[in-house]
Amino acid sequence: MPLKDLRNLIILSIIWSGSFLFMLLSIHEVGPMPLIEIRAFAGGVFLMALVIALGKMPSLIQNWRVISVAGLFNSAFPFLMLAYAAQHLTSGLLAILNAMTPLFGGLIARVWLKERMTAPRIGGLVLGFAGILILVSDDLQSSSGATHLLPVIAGLGAPLCYAIAACYSGLYLKTVDPMASAAGSVGTTAIIFMPLALLTWPDSAQVSVTAWSAAIALGVLCTGLAYVLLFRLLASVGPTKTITVTFLVPPMGVMWGVIFLGEPLTPAIVVGACVVLAGTFLATGVRFRRTPKN
Repeated sequence: MPLKDLRNLIILSIIWSGSFLFMLLSIHEVGPMPLIEIRAFAGGVFLMALVIALGKMPSLIQNWRVISVAGLFNSAFPFLMLAYAAQHLTSGLLAILNAMTPLFGGLIARVWLKERMTAPRIGGLVLGFAGILILVSDDLQSSSGATHLLPVIAGLGAPLCYAIAACYSGLYLKTVDPMASAAGSVGTTAIIFMPLALLTWPDSAQVSVTAWSAAIALGVLCTGLAYVLLFRLLASVGPTKTITVTFLVPPMGVMWGVIFLGEPLTPAIVVGACVVLAGTFLATGVRFRRTPKN
């Protein structure tokens, strides 16, 4: 992988892993609905500006119906589930749960697209779900287990939606410009949640500068800029190498939570994260090969 692409891959992993930190820094003061709206609106404006500047608006207008449907599963539903889960779970656990996206992708592709499931992919799915059980084992054994069960399910619902969106896009958005699709998807989410966000908008005087800044960073950096880097990597090195970002996000997400939020680093988290990553590695079929010398 060229140095430029490796740099973009690392930057993308840092941005995406930081999204869970930004959520926890803002959700309790800003509120779930306003946070979703700020994220979608800021990210949508950033992406829409690029779409207009690059002359890709016709693609968005011509395909707005299928783009809107993709937006439900690519942004609206997962943003809602993550906002709920972030009120109860640590940022590190959210990052690890999000690593289930390619595992769910393999399962959805098997059911919907009739793709063949190889033994490694099946083993990856089994390992991934085993890792989730290890991650939540401490909570399920404690008195707060029942309280955390629904947030964990919501945290898993987000990557499930991303997997559905990926399969849907593969079927119906092949000819649509990716940047137009991203801008339309995030814009759809902003439109959907605007009424609820306005009804529950917080008193500005009671929200800290840190919370506002984290909410805006979640939209501009983790939604807008992240999509730009993602599409550059897909075009430059292809999906197989790009998906290796999945392996970098969970450990970085855990690290940010430990450093900035004082989140605990328990044996269950370490072991569970390793098992989830191993399962993801198997399910995605990523292989690292030496570049032959001339």
